[in-house]
Amino acid sequence: MSRPPRRRRRTPVAESVPSQPRARRWFVAVGVLFAVAAGAGTWWWIAGGHLPGVSRPGPLNVLLITVDTTRADYLGCYGRPGNRTPNIDRLAREGVLFTNCTSSSPLTLPSHASILTGLYPYAHGARHNGIGRLADSNLTLTETLRAAGFRTQATVATFVLNRKFGTDQGFDVYHDVRAGEHGDERNARRRGDEVCDDALAMLRSMAPERFFLWVHFYDPHYPYISARHPDRQSPAAYEDQISFMDAQIGRLLAGLSELGLDRHTLIVLVADHGEAFGEHGELMHGSFVYETTLHAPLIFRCPALLPAGRKVTAQVRTIDIAPTVLALADLPAWGHAQGVDLTSLLSGQVADLKLAAYGESLLGRALFDAAKLRSLSAGGWKYIHVPRPELYDLANDPGENHNLAEAEPARTAEMRARLRDLLAAAPLPPAREESAVDMSDTDRAALRSLGYVAAASAEDAEGAREIDRFEPRGDDPKDHVRSFELSLRAVGAIHDKDYARAEQMLSELITLLPNRPRLHVELAHALRDQGRLPAADQEFRRAVNLAPRSGSVRYAYGRFLLFSANRYAEAAEELGAALAATPNDPELQHDLAVAWMTLGRFDQAEQLLHLALRQSPDNPRVTQSLGVLCMQQNRVAEAAAYFQQTLELQPDSPQARAALQRLRQMVRP
Repeated sequence: MSRPPRRRRRTPVAESVPSQPRARRWFVAVGVLFAVAAGAGTWWWIAGGHLPGVSRPGPLNVLLITVDTTRADYLGCYGRPGNRTPNIDRLAREGVLFTNCTSSSPLTLPSHASILTGLYPYAHGARHNGIGRLADSNLTLTETLRAAGFRTQATVATFVLNRKFGTDQGFDVYHDVRAGEHGDERNARRRGDEVCDDALAMLRSMAPERFFLWVHFYDPHYPYISARHPDRQSPAAYEDQISFMDAQIGRLLAGLSELGLDRHTLIVLVADHGEAFGEHGELMHGSFVYETTLHAPLIFRCPALLPAGRKVTAQVRTIDIAPTVLALADLPAWGHAQGVDLTSLLSGQVADLKLAAYGESLLGRALFDAAKLRSLSAGGWKYIHVPRPELYDLANDPGENHNLAEAEPARTAEMRARLRDLLAAAPLPPAREESAVDMSDTDRAALRSLGYVAAASAEDAEGAREIDRFEPRGDDPKDHVRSFELSLRAVGAIHDKDYARAEQMLSELITLLPNRPRLHVELAHALRDQGRLPAADQEFRRAVNLAPRSGSVRYAYGRFLLFSANRYAEAAEELGAALAATPNDPELQHDLAVAWMTLGRFDQAEQLLHLALRQSPDNPRVTQSLGVLCMQQNRVAEAAAYFQQTLELQPDSPQARAALQRLRQMVRP
């Protein structure tokens, strides 16, 4: 996918960072004096006065470890018994543990975008999984570190963070996930041992230089794949996956130590969000903004710089990570960030910065036209802004079981006003066209395999200021608990290939939520996978009748006609309508070209395949189809070149190997 042109950066000054760190010896001595005189010497206090005999260390490396879908209360350092996370617990003992860190979103892409930018989702613009991307006009931690001379590499474990969604900005090397043909979860996610192997190789390659390495683990994400517990939705299987992930983190830490890098490497370990197991009627995450999914574990460790064994109980946010890393790396602060530098909390010089933490989920709005969920946490209280407001005293009610909104009207009004003021001061997000991303049907299948649904609401496309959307519109999301549950259980049934159960749940969903075209598409997929093609065709037609201008709906029907029903002329018609609505999708271009090939329209097919190849040069499906087209026209040399290119992109492709073997037989004397 071609990227939109870059807008002017939010802070051009931050990109003009010197390529080499400045010598600090003289500044440390002077800085201690300024700390006493001005009361602003947090950094100097850490560097020169906190640890006896330790002066400002040499240049720091940065290792960011994000642990997807990890509840704090499932880690030993947060009180979990059983010693299932010894490596994360060791990080906490050797560093600083934050007991009250709030994520900005219970979804993977928005949360990681906030970690990397220091901005809330309404400011950076990436608010959903699978819809839109982190726009290039955002300034990321990675870009600032690279401008300062860091080598930057990343290895991520889920399709949701693939480079097409913008989180690769600033990385010299970015290893992501290739989605499978039908969203096979083995290709839509990577196991922790594979990610760790990759990360260790990256560490070895970067060891001689100053580096920033981001390692993303995804193992505790649904479905929880455990050999000991076959129920892939059970808390026991989830905990097994956390333990497996912890073992991989242990391998990564051992590799860091073997290379002699552990003392001068700042490690930040943080979860993007947590997970729910029925609390408040929620399964998994994304539906609501309760502490089960917004409370994130956060640990900083650097033996040469930070104290060991400190616990910070003050409210902090994941948006504070990037500003803090910049401060610890002795780089200029961002003027635009909504997050703040936490070094005074790390050192213990300050006990509480009196921060307020914002969180949001737009999933109910996208799926059910329910109101957006917004929350604000401050001073031990939490306010949730919905049609029926919620207020919780987290100190005495950590499970958020007693809504005090009516009993505490003054506090409720105060928290509501603070939330309104926050949104009134919101910076303008990137333009809609900057955040646009083309999603193929294959991409959406990959999202489904991970338990996500790519859907946007009309309100998201309005382009209004955030404060103009402050008042809740639509049903209270709490009224859709059953719909959320059915949606997630249907995804689980499809993952388990129990298509009859998926059909039952989707049919019930359609009864609860009529006139939702995507539900008819999902039901059609479940019927197709049971071999009930006429019934599937009927559901696709219903979806098209409900949304005749929807490129994604027309594309889904076109793929069904092409690959399942073998009705090529009708497939070409539907895929052509989809392409008119979504003209820059290389997967769609490819599939329409296949339909045209079957109809003998070779010139049009070849033109479209070359267009797809220009936009997606590493796509083996496109090179394979070009090879087939050339073979059909007896262009043997060109066909062989395309099949060879396919094998270079996908060495285990049996189709390309078989085609090359046939070509050799054709030219054999």
